[in-house]
Parts: sequence; C-alpha cells; structure tokens
Amino acid sequence: MTGVGEQPVPIFTPVWRPWKGQDDWVQMDRHASGQAVGGGGGTLKESESEELARLRREKAELVKEHAREKAEWEKERAELEDERDVLKRSVVLWVKEAMGR
Repeated sequence: MTGVGEQPVPIFTPVWRPWKGQDDWVQMDRHASGQAVGGGGGTLKESESEELARLRREKAELVKEHAREKAEWEKERAELEDERDVLKRSVVLWVKEAMGR
C-alpha cells in the first residue's frame, strides 16, 4: 500500500539483464576459432566461391520453380472457385424448382 502521492515500490525486478559486452565476446570467440565475423569481409577460397556460386544458382532456380508452381495453384484455385459458384447456383435453382416456385 502506498499513501497519497507516493510511488509504489516495484514488486518484480528482472533477474537477467543482458551483458553489454556479450556480443563483443561472442565475436572475439568466433574470430579466435577462425569463423567469419559480422558481415564477412574475409576472402573465400576458390572451392568455396565455386560452391557459393552453385548454391546461388540453385536458389535462383528454386525461386523460379516455386513461382511457377504458385501460379499453377492460383489458376487451379480460381477454377475450383468458379466450379463451386456454379454448383451453388445450380443447387439454388434445384431447390426453388423442387419447392414449386
């Protein structure tokens, strides 16, 4: 309880606070073990650059294939929606005819 005009005492305070230099420590560890740090900056071996080029080509081809498949699915979905609409209308007409209207 607090009196009028008094600030409440916080009941919960966070236990874990991120250490300010944590990212620097991780980067130093990666650098010491020979892994890439940050956005690259290092040079690649010839085999690595060839593999990177191959992977980029494969990714580009997969993106194109995905776009084609997506277009096919969209076309099929539109056709199915049209068929559904036709069936709905035919059921409405059939019910009206069956009820004698």
